Amino acid sequence: MRLRSRTVGSLALFSHGTGPATAEDAAITQAFADMATIALLQERAARESVLINEQLQRALNGRILIEQAKGMIAHTSNVDMGAAFALLRDYARSHNQTVYETADRMINNREFSV
Repeated sequence: MRLRSRTVGSLALFSHGTGPATAEDAAITQAFADMATIALLQERAARESVLINEQLQRALNGRILIEQAKGMIAHTSNVDMGAAFALLRDYARSHNQTVYETADRMINNREFSV
């Protein structure tokens, strides 16, 4: 089962009888293989789309959290947003955390102080 140069699967045929397949059998078999190829590709595309959407949503949520933390730092430390991010990043690095983890701890009041 192929789409252009990409192999997406294989199809095995078995028969109760003996002898070569007829032209009609070959055409029907090819139609089944084509339908199976389309179904496999559509399922993969749908699965990949869901995965990409989940990754993008996590990234967006993480970015929102980081922006909230930057705002809190900027307000409490009386610095601009660039300096606030630098403080957040430096804290994360010095505590072996991601910026997201540090922002999450800060926003949710879990063991954080700059």
